[in-house]
Amino acid sequence: MLGINTIGSDIDMILIVEEYERNTGKPFDLMSEFFGDEEKALYHHLSKLDNVKNIQKVNTRIPLIELNYSNIDFDIVLILLPSEIPNTPNWIEKVLENEKNLAIGDRKILPLASYKANEFILEKILKEDLRAKNFRFAIIAMKIWAKKSSIYGNIFGFLSGSILSIFISKIYLLYPNANLHVLLQRIFLTFLTWLMSAHSITKTLLLNH
Repeated sequence: MLGINTIGSDIDMILIVEEYERNTGKPFDLMSEFFGDEEKALYHHLSKLDNVKNIQKVNTRIPLIELNYSNIDFDIVLILLPSEIPNTPNWIEKVLENEKNLAIGDRKILPLASYKANEFILEKILKEDLRAKNFRFAIIAMKIWAKKSSIYGNIFGFLSGSILSIFISKIYLLYPNANLHVLLQRIFLTFLTWLMSAHSITKTLLLNH
């Protein structure tokens, strides 16, 4: 969404499934129908494809299936769409509104967080502008730096593409006219000196500047 793909970047896919089957009313079983090894499971079907390799289940806070297809890495996550939510263009907002009283860590909707964060960032960043290019190049540079420094990968608690996008968006909004060199300097300076709260959320970071 942000135009920050690099060589070796993976592709994030969101699979949307209704929480309950329409005909039977039976709830979708994450472990057997997404992760399972039986024939009805997505994992089983993907593992049988000729060009798929290095497939694995990652049952963490955001359950996903990782695989390599034709030398391209994919991360597939699952969204369970509540049956009372109609399949309309604004279904994401409806889901978030419907689930607002549930725990923030609800695994049914948590994968939407990165998507909504990127959507919000795009609203704040100019589309066709040299400054916007500096913003994107800064994220790419920081991703490469983090990977080379072995501190990239949110599964291990390190930096991820989403975290870097949110963080750099804050710096960009503080210094929108900075060239790429200055922007990178400010990013590292802030990274070293800013006492960031674990409870900060994307909207607060981007709006309070």
